[in-house]
Amino acid sequence: MTYEMLCTVNAPLFLIYDRDGAELSRADVLRDVNSFYSNIVQVLYGASCSIIPQKRHNFYKQWWDEELFLLKEKAIASFRLWSKFVKPRTRSEFDTVRHDKLTHKLAIRNKESNSKNQFSYSLNNAIMCNM
Repeated sequence: MTYEMLCTVNAPLFLIYDRDGAELSRADVLRDVNSFYSNIVQVLYGASCSIIPQKRHNFYKQWWDEELFLLKEKAIASFRLWSKFVKPRTRSEFDTVRHDKLTHKLAIRNKESNSKNQFSYSLNNAIMCNM
């Protein structure tokens, strides 16, 4: 895809080949080279936007782990059990659903805030190797 898009960019070949002795000013040459460069950058940017999937900045949750997965599964299971009883608000299943949901949300909040305050070992190693 990128190749086809780059093929549409016209290279200023007249700058390379002799134009019957015609003299170009430095400003003309710079304008043509900068225009060629800008066209290449625009094509590459357009290709990257159409090929690389765009995700929100917090899409990848590196702090998500097995504990959060298990808490989520437990909250879903208790919700499904509660739903089977037509979602009563007075039974013990409701208390279980509420407790599991709050436990899951609190764990998420704690993991996320802890991740902002910690370096990972791989990041630390990468930084130390580049020094």
